[in-house]
Amino acid sequence: MSTPVTPRVAVVADDLTGAGDTAVQFLRAGWSTELQLDAATPNAEVVAVSTDSRALPADRAAAAAAEAVRRLRGAGVARLYKKVDSTLRGPIR
Repeated sequence: MSTPVTPRVAVVADDLTGAGDTAVQFLRAGWSTELQLDAATPNAEVVAVSTDSRALPADRAAAAAAEAVRRLRGAGVARLYKKVDSTLRGPIR
């Protein structure tokens, strides 16, 4: 049985590609990393979460990101990285 890992960094992205693109950079640097499609208990140094919110109206996208942040903070994450689309698609604020 492995010892649970409290994530040190969390990535919150509005789509799977953004979450994966960012997560892989941490993985390449040697960090234990996981990519999540929905709410789950994180068990890696870095956890990347897709909120699947790019096409949502701004208020619903903000609520999805806020919920992901609340869950990750509750899991003990100290550092958050909000991945913004490189072409500024979707609600940015």
